[in-house]
Amino acid sequence: MCGIAGVIGHTTEQEQHQLLQLFEQSLTSRGPDGHGSYIDSEVLLFHRRLSIIGLETGAQPLKGKSSNSNDDDLILIANGEIYNYIELKKDLPALRTESDCEVILPLYQKYGLEFISLLRGMYAFALYDQSNNRVILSRDTYGIKPLYYANDDQGRIIFASTMKEIVDSGLVACDIDTKESKRILHARYSLDENTVFSEIKRLQPGQTLVFENGKLCQDMTIDALSLHAKQDNFKRDVSHQDLTDSFQDSMTVHLRADVDIGLFFSGGVDSSIILYWMSKLEKQKKHLFIAGFPESEEHDETAKALKIAENMGCIIHRIPFTEEDFWHYLPLVTREFDDPVIDPAALATYKLAETANKHVKVVLCGEGGDEFFSGYRRHQKAGLLGGVLQSKHSNKGLFRNKLNFIDDNDDWHAPINRKYQELNKLPYSKMQKMQLVDACFWLPNDLLTKLDRCSMAFGLEGRTPFVDQVMSPYMWSIKDGLKVNFKVAKLMIRKWLKDVFPESEPFAKKQGFKLPIYQWLSGRRQYLLEYLPKHPAFAEIAKAEDIQKLIEDMDKSEAHAVYALLYYAHWFEQYGNRSQRDSIASV
Repeated sequence: MCGIAGVIGHTTEQEQHQLLQLFEQSLTSRGPDGHGSYIDSEVLLFHRRLSIIGLETGAQPLKGKSSNSNDDDLILIANGEIYNYIELKKDLPALRTESDCEVILPLYQKYGLEFISLLRGMYAFALYDQSNNRVILSRDTYGIKPLYYANDDQGRIIFASTMKEIVDSGLVACDIDTKESKRILHARYSLDENTVFSEIKRLQPGQTLVFENGKLCQDMTIDALSLHAKQDNFKRDVSHQDLTDSFQDSMTVHLRADVDIGLFFSGGVDSSIILYWMSKLEKQKKHLFIAGFPESEEHDETAKALKIAENMGCIIHRIPFTEEDFWHYLPLVTREFDDPVIDPAALATYKLAETANKHVKVVLCGEGGDEFFSGYRRHQKAGLLGGVLQSKHSNKGLFRNKLNFIDDNDDWHAPINRKYQELNKLPYSKMQKMQLVDACFWLPNDLLTKLDRCSMAFGLEGRTPFVDQVMSPYMWSIKDGLKVNFKVAKLMIRKWLKDVFPESEPFAKKQGFKLPIYQWLSGRRQYLLEYLPKHPAFAEIAKAEDIQKLIEDMDKSEAHAVYALLYYAHWFEQYGNRSQRDSIASV
């Protein structure tokens, strides 16, 4: 896991020096174990490394020879892990390093851009084909790893793992897009390629951009849907052994590392499955990181998690998260999230990562389990009675009927509607369509962004065994009736877990990873009334009197809306005036 950045297009020596200084400093937490760069007059590539596989020989940029060259004319910088690198190496020439990412170079030479469909893993990379003056930017199929880009006024492309590097470079006028800010407040995260900064785009999950001679010449996407569409059976039967084989396959490749691995453990179905397989496949002591909310019995499930783990031979780290932590970590989290994600769970995840970093370099996490195992209440409704109870996602935004700015932003859910229009042409069930929409929007833009930002803030790699190019399509394609019934969601997974790990109590009711934010916000109502209504973040978004009324009338149902305003105000203080800096060219 690493951080990457670069510029496609001519840069002067002065610009190169300033950019390298910026990238080195800004990306340090994503790659604390070393850095490297490649520079010529038309391309600048920078890499910071977090060493996980090939500790001694995996420094980047990685270099290779194309078929028509005697020199190293292929240069690669990559952020991520290629989990099937061992299998891919069997059909490739001998490699120079033990890096999992090096397989990208001979695969590109052998298959051209088609090689991307062979990769199993999480990644964002830049590949410079010097002989053809070509640069390839690519992001993994499910969007586990981020990549952003923008054009400057000279036509150059600047790209990076996070937006901070682009904003702080001064090469691009990164004004805040008020319309996008409203969309984010409604959805709690961005929905498509547009970001909160008007000139910066994000590569979409599975997207690859090809630049030749500094110009975009190809834009291709292998999305989650393409992987699913390759399945011959969209209503698959599944046995206990089938599930066992699928879980073992994914867990085996996700445990490949040359460093210690831990687990963010909640005691729920998903993390219990991971714990079970770690106990089977991982010989080293297992570090479990368990968050709890001791000030709220309603939301704290620490006791259950500890009971499950007590006989598993684990090193257990309890991380209490209190009201004091809530106010302490809020500004720290908004600083890390240049791409805003309004999810209170990010604060606790950030503290988990801060603790985990002291013990391990990799943590496994249960993200993706709800999306592909059908874990949400909406999936359950869509999977029963032919979807009569619920056939698609609600178009209600977080601020529906709360603040007047909804009136000029009724199209905030347009990307989701377009995805449903696309899916409605295909022979999937209503629940499968809903799962795919979650996999295309909620999963990459909230859950995976949250994990990436929180873990990488501490040089920690977060891995998601349930978000996988092999397992995810398989689980998605299982019959609806095997996944949900009128009592529970994740039916087949719960049955499997009850057979192999009954101590996990998979049919017990679970609260979920939720912070008691109403309890904490209501105690600071006067502060919120003084801080939010006239905050400059909302000058073009909402009226002060509407915000004031929302806070005064806040009950549990409106606490998340108030939190969204609080989060956005803190985010705005970090980034609202950040682009008002001199360009590096003038320094």
